[in-house]
Amino acid sequence: IAGARALVEKSLLRYDLTTGHEPRFVMLESIREYARARLNALGLADEVAHWHARYFEQLSQTAAHELADAQHDLWLQRCELELNNFRAALQWCRQQAPAIGLQLAANLCDFWYLRGLLTEGRAWLDDLLARGAECPDNRRVTALTASALLAVHQGDLSHATQTASEALRLSRASGDGNGIARALHGLGNVALYQSHYAQAEAFYAEALPWYLEHGPRAHAAQVMNNLGLVAKDQGDFTRAIRYFEDSLALRRDIGHQHGIAQSLLNLANAAYWQGNFDRTLELAGQALDLSRHTGYALNVGYALEALGMAWLKQGQLDRAGDALRESAAHFAKLGDKKGSALVLIGLGTLARVQAQWVEAAQLHRESLKLCVQIGEKRRLAFCLEGLALVACSQARFRRTVTLLAAAHILRAAAGAPLPAIEQVEIDRALTEARAALNESAFDAAWAAGKTMSVDEVVDLALGNEPLAADSPAA
Repeated sequence: IAGARALVEKSLLRYDLTTGHEPRFVMLESIREYARARLNALGLADEVAHWHARYFEQLSQTAAHELADAQHDLWLQRCELELNNFRAALQWCRQQAPAIGLQLAANLCDFWYLRGLLTEGRAWLDDLLARGAECPDNRRVTALTASALLAVHQGDLSHATQTASEALRLSRASGDGNGIARALHGLGNVALYQSHYAQAEAFYAEALPWYLEHGPRAHAAQVMNNLGLVAKDQGDFTRAIRYFEDSLALRRDIGHQHGIAQSLLNLANAAYWQGNFDRTLELAGQALDLSRHTGYALNVGYALEALGMAWLKQGQLDRAGDALRESAAHFAKLGDKKGSALVLIGLGTLARVQAQWVEAAQLHRESLKLCVQIGEKRRLAFCLEGLALVACSQARFRRTVTLLAAAHILRAAAGAPLPAIEQVEIDRALTEARAALNESAFDAAWAAGKTMSVDEVVDLALGNEPLAADSPAA
């Protein structure tokens, strides 16, 4: 400290008191360049860079532990302050010390995720995994599971499956219980977003006991939360709410604010699907405030989407549009394709309610393309239903019936029933179509949708057909 103060007095370093934490020393760029040149001249540059990388690897290890505990807010801010140091260390490690870099990048997994730095985090991880093929298995497992988590939110489920499966293979071979739990957790995430609910539940159920016994408890709470998502998507809201509440209680006990925000949001979504829109607004509002306060970037987008959809159901279209558009911009900035697919459905629904048929169809098709890309079968069904309702509004009844039949089959195969609050509108569209078409035309359109492959129905849904209405029934 005395040496640093002496350098400050000579204007070679300066204090930075703007961070809100302990004072930090900042080196002027001209001094930095001179120091770098001297280190190179003395042949010490790599040695100093190695010390720097090892220090920040150790700091990231502490951060990984603290980000799963009550001090996570403080450590998120600390990681933010040190981000340029982390980047410098990672860049040096790419060529000189892949094993150190691999551990450093993996330790920052929660930071990459919570701050929405999905693309950057995964780029470091995948590059260092490729360069560090000879790294110890335990380091590779940590990096593989981190890459899988980020890939899921980018919609790259193929990569997530590959990396999590490799992590599971390595962990089972070495008897690494923590690695096994993390890999199972990752595979559960993939199965959940592919609507393979029985498989997802099995993966999560195997991972949960390890986390409950050995920790971190934040991971146990996350698995409980995800089991709630499995139940919610299958229409079992009672069981879903129980999981969400158990997860929330554990997160409150830990003091894990980001987790609390996520649990509140999932309880808001459960209330939405039960038709309790006031409760949705209350809980989603709390989740949004907490997410913004703690810098939980991804959850901000999902909370805005939940608020927008609740306002839409209540007929507050201006507020709904503002929230949904802000959510869409947020997801686009973060590169979260899963979130983008979700909010585009909401924007398409808003456009349809406002009788903007062309825009509504375009938005649903954009979402459908993302759903196909990331393997989201449940939301793909929502896209088909949205396009069917647009077609019904345009008196294109054969198309309405065919798309709804295909969505019905897709939901049945996935085990993801249409929520009751949406069923009324679907039934109304089918009734209108049946009245407009003769019985044989209706049955033929329904049979066509039931027998289409997923690729065929996607081609139909994406087709830019004329907007001509069907002929009335004879």
